Amino acid sequence: MSKQDIFASWIGRAIARLREPVSVRARAVALPQPADPPAPRRRRIIPALHQALLLAGLLLQVVNHSASAATCGAATSGGTAPADWATYCWLDFSSYNDTLARSAGGQAFTFTLPDGSTLGFVATVTSTAATGLKPVAAPSWTGAAVGNTAFLGIPGKPVLYTTTGPSTVTVTFSNIVLTPPPGVTGGATYSFVAADGESTNQNESLAWTTNGTNWVVLDQVPPITGNLYPTITNTGTTFTETGVAGTVGGYIVGSLNATQVTTVLVAGGLQGSMFAVRNSIISLNKTLVGGRVNAADQFTYSISATSSGTVLGSTSSSGSGSGPFGATLGFEADFGSAQAAACADLGPLSNGSRISAARWRTMGTTTPSPARCSAAFALCGNR
Repeated sequence: MSKQDIFASWIGRAIARLREPVSVRARAVALPQPADPPAPRRRRIIPALHQALLLAGLLLQVVNHSASAATCGAATSGGTAPADWATYCWLDFSSYNDTLARSAGGQAFTFTLPDGSTLGFVATVTSTAATGLKPVAAPSWTGAAVGNTAFLGIPGKPVLYTTTGPSTVTVTFSNIVLTPPPGVTGGATYSFVAADGESTNQNESLAWTTNGTNWVVLDQVPPITGNLYPTITNTGTTFTETGVAGTVGGYIVGSLNATQVTTVLVAGGLQGSMFAVRNSIISLNKTLVGGRVNAADQFTYSISATSSGTVLGSTSSSGSGSGPFGATLGFEADFGSAQAAACADLGPLSNGSRISAARWRTMGTTTPSPARCSAAFALCGNR
């Protein structure tokens, strides 16, 4: 007899006993035990439970490692910042999740840059306190230098701010990758920027370590009052601010082509750090020389990738003025020439209207376009 038959027989006899009158059951001896309890059914249930738990775990891993979509943006005004302040694209950490970042796999981010490039990395956080960081807007407080005296109006929540003081928080950005826009081949040099997002006072410090080129000071941001600054040391790979008492300024540093950056925030009270990226792009704008022949004439100008012809950026003139009209951006690595064409195809402009030369921005330096980028612009107007 099979195990299934034994089990069925045992169940049948048990049900029959339950149907007997109480007086009969009272006289009956104990029910015989089956030769083999119903293990087969349990063995079928347990693997199914294991499979469900495994699937749940896999789904959790997928959720944990899905990149958080994010953007970056420039300040709305420079304040005391250097003249190239608009080239700093400050990373918006509004989607930061402290529980996820402190998990073993960390939190993945993908930032979309204004020229269509993307910057991706994984943020992994450890803390001596129960929690680590939270994202806040700049300035992080009234005594912070960045956001109060320089780089004013940074959008979003660019400051990663400690949640508990005193505490020591370590955040590592690993697998940093800058990906060009679609249609562009090759890569380009970029600067990964780290900045004091709060104020580093006594019993506090900030330390940034890079595997890219040595850190260089990009700006020494003045305090809101006075002229005190944290003391600094720079070994090349590690730049450290050590706090002092009083109202202090802060530092902004950059490293080229880093693929990993680690920040250690030692908070006596609270401490914060912020980050930006600067990549090499070309910017093209348009100014009409001599005005329009026809007041309705408008122009479209664009930048295209040499290798594929993909349009990397396109902007049109508007209104009746001579400009300059807004700039369009293109990723530097694959740029060959700029083209400009009218909104309509009703023939060339008889007055030979011209547009201004392209402006070339490499790591924040704005200069006239190099010889290889000077282009003949085909201009058309609506007649």
